Amino acid sequence: MRSVSVLLGVLLLTATPIGAQRRIAPAEWTIIRSAEQDLNVGVVRAGGQREALRLTVSRPVQPFYQSAISYTLPEDVSEGMRVRLRFRARSATRNPLRAVVEKNGPPFTAVVEASPVLEPVWKEFVLTGTSPGYGAGGLAVRFQVGHQAGIIELAEVTLQVLGRDPELEAARAAVAPEAVQERIARHRKGRLLIRVLDA
Repeated sequence: MRSVSVLLGVLLLTATPIGAQRRIAPAEWTIIRSAEQDLNVGVVRAGGQREALRLTVSRPVQPFYQSAISYTLPEDVSEGMRVRLRFRARSATRNPLRAVVEKNGPPFTAVVEASPVLEPVWKEFVLTGTSPGYGAGGLAVRFQVGHQAGIIELAEVTLQVLGRDPELEAARAAVAPEAVQERIARHRKGRLLIRVLDA
């Protein structure tokens, strides 16, 4: 298999503050394909959207993820930070799609993913997951489309860092050494009162 990546533009190397949404522009995507004719990507205006990416899949490929577009997040999203991928998608040919935020390298562990079969009308998708903390450039957003021939359109793709997961933070606090010692003192070393009653 021959892998060809074509950079459509220059990545923006700006910091992503917590809560800020990063809109991923069409020029920021990299095309991944086994052969040039497998996947063509263009920019269109469709359905009142600002800009939409039109992915034309000329033939299915095995494995399906060999036809995809990819965006690498340049910043470090540290461990425990929640990320939200939001996008709109449609497909007149009802193509399946795998949308994933994953580790940018083997073993490509997914932080969050969805595999819908798209409809001809625009639909919004919102996916939220927690980053394991892979370092700068360690996370990538990918739309994998090699399942079947057809046309897929994507618009308003944003990635947002939401901050720390409150449930994960509460679990970490509960197993901190001070918290463990406090529970031991309270439950195992507490005062014991024995009352003997005559019957």
